[in-house]
Amino acid sequence: MTSLVREADAVFQFASLMGVGQSMCQLEEFTDLNVRGTASLVKNPG
Repeated sequence: MTSLVREADAVFQFASLMGVGQSMCQLEEFTDLNVRGTASLVKNPG
């Protein structure tokens, strides 16, 4: 996957928790998972 990411102009990450109502009640959990998950992919793409 690393070589694919290097050659890409853009990368979309759709793996996250979702649900507007639930995210309003569990803001920290949703933010932590979604932000740290994305950061992990960027830091370790392979």
